[in-house]
Amino acid sequence: MLCIFVLLFLFSGSHECQVSFRGEGCLFKDYTLCEKNPDHKDFIPVDKFTIDCLPLRYQESHVVQCVQSLGKLVVLVTVTHISSNRPLFDINTNRPYPFAEYKGADVMRAGSGWLRKVHIYGTLQNGSCSGKDCSFSTVPSALKAEFTIRTAAHVVFDVDEARHTECTFFYNDGLDVEYCPTALTFSGAIRAVSDIQGDWCDLTFLVCDKCHPEMFAKLIEDNRELHEKVWSNYPPDSTDDHLNLAVIVSHPHGCSKKISVGRFRLREELKMHDHFTHYIYTTATCTGSSGAPVFILGKSRRWPWCSHPHAGNCEHDKTLNYSGVGSNDGHTGRVVQKSSI
Repeated sequence: MLCIFVLLFLFSGSHECQVSFRGEGCLFKDYTLCEKNPDHKDFIPVDKFTIDCLPLRYQESHVVQCVQSLGKLVVLVTVTHISSNRPLFDINTNRPYPFAEYKGADVMRAGSGWLRKVHIYGTLQNGSCSGKDCSFSTVPSALKAEFTIRTAAHVVFDVDEARHTECTFFYNDGLDVEYCPTALTFSGAIRAVSDIQGDWCDLTFLVCDKCHPEMFAKLIEDNRELHEKVWSNYPPDSTDDHLNLAVIVSHPHGCSKKISVGRFRLREELKMHDHFTHYIYTTATCTGSSGAPVFILGKSRRWPWCSHPHAGNCEHDKTLNYSGVGSNDGHTGRVVQKSSI
């Protein structure tokens, strides 16, 4: 019982959604007034990420390419409604669940997420495309695919919130998505599968042929192939405890995409499921990073290669951050694995 209490304490803290009561256009003001990372020096624009941004021992082209490839899958998640189904308290604790005080209200918040799967139909289906600027978003069209996007459950709790959710790809520059010419937004998910304890949520969006689902499927396949190459150099059964690179690609403060690099400090394996884990890491995050993918080098070979969503800032040590639950191929028989710094 003491061990469970200690782990709940370590993997707890404050969520990192970016909340705005003034609308999306005011997010950049929160970026400039940030107290956690005032200068954001540890957040690298995606187009500025090079081999020199990595610690010396990880400076390999495949690692750089893998991170850059993951960045293409990352989305800005914007939600404008709070479900009435949110619990009052976080599971197994007496801490208020995020946004429970606003249940049923329209409150805008921003987080991050990433594309995990593209399912292309064998035959075209009837329905309305989720593409926000697609001409078939308001009329029935020939749907070609479904996108599955993962974020944190405290960002999007259920299907009620999913219907009020937008996911924006390729927001790589600037402090306001409205002025980013490359941004591509999908609006109104039709399905949400979530786990409050693991703090993850998978959203499903309908996509027509005009939104080029094959291109997105290729981005996933490219990332899979690069991950295979990286995995061959950093296998999960390695005895080198210094292999602890942790990279996060997110939208801090709901602004353009950034990459941050750090080390994981602690790894918890769930007792009943040794392939499922939490991580604690030094990698820089801000509000808006909730739900972003946490890439732990070489710790998983199975698909999905990256499955841990960023969850929040540690309560016991504000210099550390922690993830939700994700899958790993890892060592078995140990509840907690520590890593060298």
